[in-house]
Amino acid sequence: MGQRHQLFIIAKIGSRYRVLGAVHNQWLYAQFAVRRCRHILELLQTNAAAVRQELQHAAEFDWSAFDKDENKHKLSAFPILASILSVGAAGKERGYSVRIHPLPLSIAPSQCDNNDGFTVFDLSKPDRPRYCFFLQRESEPLHPELPDDEDVVSGESSEEAGRDENVAVTKLKPKPDTALNAAEYLAAYRMSMSDLLDGSSGESLDLWDSKPVIPTAALRSAWPNEPFKILQDDSPHDVALEHLNHQVQSLRENSFAKVLNRAWQSDPNDLSWLDEAQLLPDLHERIINALHDKPDLIFESSGMALFGLATRSHNEIDLSHFRGLTSQMLETLLKQTDPNPERQLHLTLPCMDDLSTEHIVRLLKRHRIDSLHLGYTKGMSEEEAYAVANGQPGLVLTHPGFFREAVAAEKKFDSSMELNPLLDFKPRPRSPLVQVLYAYAGSSSRISHLKDGGVVWSEAIKEVSPYDNHFENTRILPLPIEDAVLPLAELIAILPGALHEMINGRSVLSLIFAPIVAGVAKALTVDRKGHIWPLPAELHASYVQAGRNSHEPLPKAKDIERGSWSLLICVERPPRNCKNQFVDDDSHDHFSTEFEDFRKGKGNRFRYAFVTRDNDEEVVAVDASEFLRQVLARQTPGDRHSLAGDFVQDLVNQIPGKPSATLCSQPEATEVVKAAEIYNGHIDAWIKDMAPHIACIRESDW
Repeated sequence: MGQRHQLFIIAKIGSRYRVLGAVHNQWLYAQFAVRRCRHILELLQTNAAAVRQELQHAAEFDWSAFDKDENKHKLSAFPILASILSVGAAGKERGYSVRIHPLPLSIAPSQCDNNDGFTVFDLSKPDRPRYCFFLQRESEPLHPELPDDEDVVSGESSEEAGRDENVAVTKLKPKPDTALNAAEYLAAYRMSMSDLLDGSSGESLDLWDSKPVIPTAALRSAWPNEPFKILQDDSPHDVALEHLNHQVQSLRENSFAKVLNRAWQSDPNDLSWLDEAQLLPDLHERIINALHDKPDLIFESSGMALFGLATRSHNEIDLSHFRGLTSQMLETLLKQTDPNPERQLHLTLPCMDDLSTEHIVRLLKRHRIDSLHLGYTKGMSEEEAYAVANGQPGLVLTHPGFFREAVAAEKKFDSSMELNPLLDFKPRPRSPLVQVLYAYAGSSSRISHLKDGGVVWSEAIKEVSPYDNHFENTRILPLPIEDAVLPLAELIAILPGALHEMINGRSVLSLIFAPIVAGVAKALTVDRKGHIWPLPAELHASYVQAGRNSHEPLPKAKDIERGSWSLLICVERPPRNCKNQFVDDDSHDHFSTEFEDFRKGKGNRFRYAFVTRDNDEEVVAVDASEFLRQVLARQTPGDRHSLAGDFVQDLVNQIPGKPSATLCSQPEATEVVKAAEIYNGHIDAWIKDMAPHIACIRESDW
C-alpha cells in the first residue's frame, strides 16, 4: 500500500561507489519526489563541511569487514548523512511530519518494497552533489496505457512537442534501470499516471539544467549485482564535474595562478612581496578556493600563513577540507587566522586523529570560539566530547556521535521487544529549555475557568486518557527538547514554525499525531541558514515510532524544577453548539458564517509562559523577554528584546485565527503543571494494565 519510494546517498570511496545512507518513504512519487530531491540537494550543499567529515570517515572505514559482517544491517555508520536524508525525505512543506523509515546500508534496490522509483544522491564532490532518479522494470509509472511501441505522450500536439529540447526529453519513454533526470522521471507519470500529477508538476524544470546528474555507471558501481543498463549517452564517471576544471583560463587567471604557485613555496615569515597583489579585491577568495581545490597546499611552506591571511577577517572558519591536520598544526593555523583573539569564531574541523579535550580547552582559552563542529576524533570519545560541551556553557559543540544518539535510539526502539526501551532513555542535558507543554482545550470539552480566565487544566484532564480516540477533548502533550544541540537563540527563533503542524492539527489519535510530533524534532534540526544539527534524540525517538501498533507508551512530561525551564502553550477553542466538527449534523449549517469562523479558529484564546520554580519551590511564570534575560545574559538587551518579540508574534501566527498573545498567569501555569502530573499518572496506569497484554502480542506470531 502507498506510493513507496526509497532514497539513497552514495559516494565514490576508493575504487568504487558505496552506499552511505538509505531511507524508505511510504508516500512519495512524481512531483513530490522531485521537490524532496531539490530540498535534500540544498541541505547537502549548505552542509558540505559536515558531508566532508563523513566522507573522510568513509575513506577510512573498514569496508571489507562491513561486507563480511552478518550484522551490518544494524550499523549506523554515517549518522550526519542519515539525519540529512531523514529530515529531507520527510518534506519541509509538510512540517517534516511524514514518517521515514531508515534502511540498512547493505540493502539493494531490488530488495526494497518499491513501486514509485528511487532517488539517489552522489556526494563524491561535496560542494557539487549530483542526483538521479531511476525506475525498475516493474515500477508502476513505466506501464502506460499505450501501445508498446508508443514513445510519445498521447494527446500532445506537434506545436507543444517542438517547444524546446527539455520538453522533448519529457516526451520520451523513460527506460528502466537507467539514471533519469527530473524531467525524464516526471515523463513516466505523464504517460501512465497523469492523474497523480498536480498543476506544479512542470515547476521550473529549467532549474534542474544546472544540476549534474549521476551516470548509470555510478549506480552499477554502487550495486554491482543490480541489472543497470548503461546507454550510449551515459556520461563517464564525474565528467560533468571534471569539465569545470578544464575550462580555458583567462590571462588574468593565469597570472593569479603564477602568483599563488610561487606563494605556496615562499618563506611564511616574509610575504611582503604579496603587498601589491593584496590590492586585488578577490585575492583572498582565490587563495581560499585554491586551498579548497588542492587541500594539501595547506601543508606547504606558506600554506597556513596564506590561509590565515585570507581568513583574518572571517568569523566562520571552515577547516573541514584539511584531513591530516594535527592538533599542533591547528594551534599554529589559528594563530595565523586569529592573531588578536577579539572576534567570535565559528570553527569547523576535519576528522582529527590526535585531537583531545586538553587541546580543545587550550584553544578555548586562547580564542573566542562560540561554536565548534568536530569531525570524527580517534583520540577523543563521544563521552569526552560531551564532557567538554557540558563544561563550557558558552560553547556550542557538535560531534558525529551526537548525531548518532537519535539514530541509535530510533533503531533501539524499532528492534526492541520491550514495552518501550525509551521510557528509561536518559537524554544528555544541553538546553535550559527542557520541554514544551502544549495544553489544548477543545470546543466539545466541559471547561471550568479560574477567576483570571485561565483554564482549570487539572480538572479538565482528570478523566481524559492520552490513549482515548477523541478529537476535540482537552489534552496535554509534552515535547522533550532537553537534549537539543541547536543554540538556544536559534532554537527560540525556529520553534514557532516547528510547532505549526502540531498546533494546527486537532486530531489526537496516536496513530496520526505521532509522526507530526516527530516532525517537530526534525524541524528543530535545521536552522535559519539551512545548517543541520543533531536531532533532539528523546523527542524524535519517543514519537517517531509511537502509535505504530496503537499500543506504544507515550513520553511523560518532565518535572518542573528550579534551574530548568518549560514553555507552556495554552490554546482554548470557543464552545460551539455542535457535538463534533467531524460529525455531519443536519441540525447545523456547515456553510454558515458561524461554522466558517469556527473552522478558521476565530475566537481561539492563546496564552503562553516560560515556567520554572523558585527557591521556595513555587511555580514561576514569566514572558519571553524575562526568560531570555535570565538564560541569554551574553546577548545585548536589544537583541533579546527583538528575539522575544519575534518569538511571540511567530507563535501567534501558528495558532488558528491568530489570536492575541496573553501571558499565562501563575495560577493557570500551576494548573498546567498539575495536569502534566495527572497525564503522567494516566500513562503509568496504562502501562501497568497493558504490559501483560502487549507482551502476549509481541510473543505471538500474529
